[in-house]
Amino acid sequence: MNTHDNMMDFIDKFVRIVNKYNMFNKRGFDYGVGDPLFISEIHTLASVQNHEPVNVTELAVVLGVTKSAISQVTGKLEKKCFLQKYKGSDNDKNIMLRLTPKGDKAVDGYEKFQKELFADLIDELEAMDQDQVEFIRLVFDRIDRHMDYKLEKFKP
Repeated sequence: MNTHDNMMDFIDKFVRIVNKYNMFNKRGFDYGVGDPLFISEIHTLASVQNHEPVNVTELAVVLGVTKSAISQVTGKLEKKCFLQKYKGSDNDKNIMLRLTPKGDKAVDGYEKFQKELFADLIDELEAMDQDQVEFIRLVFDRIDRHMDYKLEKFKP
């Protein structure tokens, strides 16, 4: 197999992994609060918790999505009582986000779910040589930068 074919095989495997992960995005999970949440919703809650105080614009950057997408998700989460929006003290137009106790409980449940979901993979990665793990990180960083570039280049 030549180098180009090897690279295309790598890309095909990466796309398969993304597609499998996206299967989780299409299903809602109950993280112990009685309401199923999609992965995009629980990632939003976890990011709010990890970056409080945070506003909608900052959260969009953290999650790598548009401000419009974050506004939609946070609106749904506010209606379900997972988070609260409030005006920032420095500017009335600055909408800040914080979790409710229900949101905190969902993130705690998600962290337990994540540990179960990724425990085997983490064990395998921890068994690898540190240089191998660092190389994988480098590859993912390059893919991330490449996707940012392509998203900007092919912006509608």
